[in-house]
Amino acid sequence: MKKQFGNFMLIAISTAITLVVAEYAFRKVLFSDSNAFKSIRYAGYYSGHLSEAHEEFFNETFWKLNYLFNRSFNITSPHPLLGWVGSMDMETLQHHEAGKMNGRRPVLLYGDSFAQCVDSTICFDEYLNRDSVFTRSHYLLNFGVGGYGVDQTYLMFRETAPKFQNPFVIFSLLTTDMDRCMLGVRDAQKPFFKLERDSLVLRGTPITLSSEAYFEENPPRITSYLWQRLKSSRVWPFKQDEADVQSYIDDMKRLNKAILESAFRELNRLNTDFVVLIFHPEHHPADEWRLGFIREVCESNNVPYLLDREIRNEEVKDGPYDPHKYAIKGDGHPTSYSNILVSDIIKELVLLAELRNRMYIDPVPGNQLGLLLSISDYKKYIYENADWLSHVREKAASRNMSLDTMVMMDALYMAAGDNKKK
Repeated sequence: MKKQFGNFMLIAISTAITLVVAEYAFRKVLFSDSNAFKSIRYAGYYSGHLSEAHEEFFNETFWKLNYLFNRSFNITSPHPLLGWVGSMDMETLQHHEAGKMNGRRPVLLYGDSFAQCVDSTICFDEYLNRDSVFTRSHYLLNFGVGGYGVDQTYLMFRETAPKFQNPFVIFSLLTTDMDRCMLGVRDAQKPFFKLERDSLVLRGTPITLSSEAYFEENPPRITSYLWQRLKSSRVWPFKQDEADVQSYIDDMKRLNKAILESAFRELNRLNTDFVVLIFHPEHHPADEWRLGFIREVCESNNVPYLLDREIRNEEVKDGPYDPHKYAIKGDGHPTSYSNILVSDIIKELVLLAELRNRMYIDPVPGNQLGLLLSISDYKKYIYENADWLSHVREKAASRNMSLDTMVMMDALYMAAGDNKKK
């Protein structure tokens, strides 16, 4: 018995020492600078995060490892409330183009990188601020910041929109921005909300540490990287508990509903025109739960919204659909073509709001994308039809209004008639 026990202890101690040495050696190569081991430096192998059919719910462990592996997006002087702020002034959050409004009505666009746009594309502000009709009375300021969740977008809006007089607000969000609200760190440390007794409580602020200092003081808590790699491999026989996934989704819905409804209340308090612009990843299905959830929250709060997916589908309803026409291959962000397509609808919505305010026309209820597209089509037809344009020019002169406004009124009249018939 003593001999067997001794052999058992020898095996156990030898195994433990082997595992410790193996773990140490694995960590050594994992966090080395050698490109030979680049293939194993994927944060998802070790984070133990949940996932679903079309998206992974990356957790804080994932993002901490992602920084340690890549050392990118290093913020030395973070914004105390927002973490990072894009091209806005770090102290005042003043937009760098605010001085160009020159008395025109500000159109404020909020959101993440889908609103901010990637460098290789024509963005909403670039396109609309070169449009002579739009810029006659409006100027778009893009407050979109890459990496923002619904929480940071809401905070940016709350901090800046009230400083403008009578703005037209476009509150945009990518459906997967919902996921980012569950995190206190992503590309860098960020603010986050918690629901406490059904009330939103802001956490994680003030943000004072540089990225380097934050990740050094808050490293990922992983006991064994080898064990986590095994669990994420194909040979691991156990699957994630779907009850855990559903519980996580339910928590995400509750939190985002509270944030969005808080944003809607703030928008209504501004007593101005606004619309929610929903970006839906081109590769996600139309029945994806996030999209249905966001639409439901908007509709239950009587909030007007536009959906980029419906704008795309409306354009190709009678023809073939090329996904790369609308989303950058391998990147997923909208192309210049897609941005221009959405910008044209934004232009019609903004100008319609201006016309409504001046002429007491009934507001556009709900998601009347069909009406906006019809108005756009009629406007193009009027400008291309010499006889109709001449008639509209005469009416504009007799009523002492601009040609553009009169064209908009005629287009609205025709489109509203078509909409009523439908």
